[in-house]
Amino acid sequence: MGGIETFREMRRVRKDVKVLLSSGFSEEEATSQLNGKGLMGFIQKPYLPAALIEKVKEALEG
Repeated sequence: MGGIETFREMRRVRKDVKVLLSSGFSEEEATSQLNGKGLMGFIQKPYLPAALIEKVKEALEG
């Protein structure tokens, strides 16, 4: 299952799930099919652990 399919399945199981997308593609490419569908954030690979922690905090607070 790819990222988009995984996102859709997660939202099917639980509509209020917070999803932080991680991809090696650019943010525009990676999120284009998910904008407006409940995506909580994006982090581009590769990333440092501190950057991931910050993004998770933003997603949980926002």
